[in-house]
Amino acid sequence: MGLLESMMTATIVDDLTDTTSDRNRECRGQGIANIASGLIGGMAGCAMIGQSMINVKSGGRTRLSTLSAGLLLLIMMLFLGDWLARIPMAALVAVMIMVSISTFSWESIRNLKQYPLSTNIVMVVTVIMVVATHNLAYGVLVGSLLAAMFFASKIARYLDVTSQRDPEHSHRTYYVTGQVFFASAERFMASFDLRENVETLAI
Repeated sequence: MGLLESMMTATIVDDLTDTTSDRNRECRGQGIANIASGLIGGMAGCAMIGQSMINVKSGGRTRLSTLSAGLLLLIMMLFLGDWLARIPMAALVAVMIMVSISTFSWESIRNLKQYPLSTNIVMVVTVIMVVATHNLAYGVLVGSLLAAMFFASKIARYLDVTSQRDPEHSHRTYYVTGQVFFASAERFMASFDLRENVETLAI
């Protein structure tokens, strides 16, 4: 799940900064860091969409901004823990609400009618699942399964089978275009005339 969120964060940051990140390097770095953290009793971590959006919108677009944020967080945890504990939870919630409002792409609501219905269904179901379960993993799992079902249904419709017969040699050739898998298997089998009397048949 950490890698999935990191990849989503990388995609969003790339769009905002008009840059291209090295996804393989990000995955390797995160994996090594999490292994090292686990060996010393620490918690695993990953890139966070909310914090990354705040960072970019505040002008931080280089590795220095990420390093500074991590160091400041470490300093606050080690030396300013008592002061941080006095911050009311309501204040932190208000900050998160304002971050959500400022980072939400309101134009995307108007663009929903331009997207395919299947895309909108996957997005809405994923959001509802995350909100209902308070677990991003469940939302991603359900959304991925639903997207896979829509994809299989779409690809199955692209199967095309044509044939040509050579009457002189009693031979028929079938030309198959598209993906042959469980969703298109019935249509694939129905495209052949198994009762036709020919000496040879080629697919």
